[in-house]
Amino acid sequence: MKVLIVDDEKLALSRLKRILTEEGISDITECNNPIDAIKEFSKSKFDVVFLDISMPTMTGL
Repeated sequence: MKVLIVDDEKLALSRLKRILTEEGISDITECNNPIDAIKEFSKSKFDVVFLDISMPTMTGL
């Protein structure tokens, strides 16, 4: 399973990555801002995307 995590808080990114890794998911891409996430999303297909709803430059919605 290929997962993208987008959050502007480093602690939230690392916590979610740790939880997913403990569940056996190893293909995880992290982005700390929505602009980088859009670039990653356009390069690859993801099975699941976790988005922070409230970020400084753009919402996760």
